[in-house]
Amino acid sequence: MTYKFENTIGGQLLAQLRRDLMEVIEVPNHMLPEEYQNKRDGGRSLAELDAMTTEEVETLSEHQIEKAEKAERVEKYRQQWEVNEEIEYDVDEYKLHRYELAFVKGAEDAGWIEIDEE
Repeated sequence: MTYKFENTIGGQLLAQLRRDLMEVIEVPNHMLPEEYQNKRDGGRSLAELDAMTTEEVETLSEHQIEKAEKAERVEKYRQQWEVNEEIEYDVDEYKLHRYELAFVKGAEDAGWIEIDEE
């Protein structure tokens, strides 16, 4: 059995309090960028702003993020090559470590190597 605070009465009350506070607190137009301003009322509530920003946020898949990072690296390498015909590679130590661990796990699973766990 798992315990989730948001499923309790206290959690539900806290969530309702948050929703109510976001409806009550208003941000005046002079503090907002032009695209978020409300000309009719002179400002927007935090709840309205939250709804506006969550609509705009597009979640990218891991594949899309990696594809964009790769395109940036390729462009950077192209510019380096055009300037001095040398490329200084970027090394993501965390990603390199993950790939090395995955390779060792695959090699162990395939029977290429045996790991002594002492």
